[in-house]
Amino acid sequence: MRYGKKVLTRDGMTGDWIPSGLRVAALCCLSLALPCFVHAQGIITGSITGTVDDPRGAVIPGANITVLENHTGAQRSTTSQGDGDYRFSDLPIGTYTLSVTAKGFLALRVLDVHVVTGAVVALGEQKLPIGTASSVMVRENNLVDLDVTDSQVTTTFSSQELQDLPLAGGLDVIALLVPGVARTLDDNFSNTNGTNFSANGQRGRSINFEIDGQANNDNDIGGPQIYFDNQDALAEIQVITDNFSAQYGRNMGAVVNYVTKNGTNTFHGSAFEFYTGSWLSSFENQQKSPLLGFCAPHQPTPGCIVPTLPRFTDHRFGGTLG
Repeated sequence: MRYGKKVLTRDGMTGDWIPSGLRVAALCCLSLALPCFVHAQGIITGSITGTVDDPRGAVIPGANITVLENHTGAQRSTTSQGDGDYRFSDLPIGTYTLSVTAKGFLALRVLDVHVVTGAVVALGEQKLPIGTASSVMVRENNLVDLDVTDSQVTTTFSSQELQDLPLAGGLDVIALLVPGVARTLDDNFSNTNGTNFSANGQRGRSINFEIDGQANNDNDIGGPQIYFDNQDALAEIQVITDNFSAQYGRNMGAVVNYVTKNGTNTFHGSAFEFYTGSWLSSFENQQKSPLLGFCAPHQPTPGCIVPTLPRFTDHRFGGTLG
């Protein structure tokens, strides 16, 4: 048996057989030669919007607005439009300082603007008092982190929350804290890896797992392909349970997106140990009941079984360097 395929030339003549291996090699070379543009399927950035006004509420077009990421020093600038509006899109998640300057007005600096995954931080109206730009007015951002521009139902767990919660390396368990998510156990209606759970009544295979917006799904049985269990390396975990937009795609249950930390201008590191043991555990009823042949407390009886608590010790070590 010959493996290959006849080649039909432009003049209709049939050429020689080309072995399959050569055809595969040729396709690989062609794919490497062609430019490839890859875009993340999920969202790992956020946006900042607002409007620049004067003290009477009239818009100020042409104002200079700059955002500075506090940890990296990266900054971006724009100008307000004719209606006074401005927008910064695709900002890496983090904490920013926003500065606004305009001729004839005091400069404004807004501190602690927190950008989270897939959300728009709407700062609203930023009123500039009349004065010289050499004077700076500083404001704290005291707005509630509520995205009023999107109907997407998102729950975001910060890096600090991931470190404080007793997840013991099983980070997918955190999705069970989100309304509409329930553990399915034997009622999963499909085989999945990790923590079997359902979102809004959908089966377990309807969960879309991502790392930095890239697919992390086990296409054989469902669930995550890679178990990411270092909470110190994560900036946040985003769980979207309803009305998620088309760029997430694939599944109708929920999206669980792990977002890793950005770098900074200095070296940072961490080390941790998670310990789980039986030293605080108590006996279950089937491990101590005299009805099951165990000795009653402080009353050993010939022929009974002295209750013994099974010992369990688990140490998990890890760290980060960046």
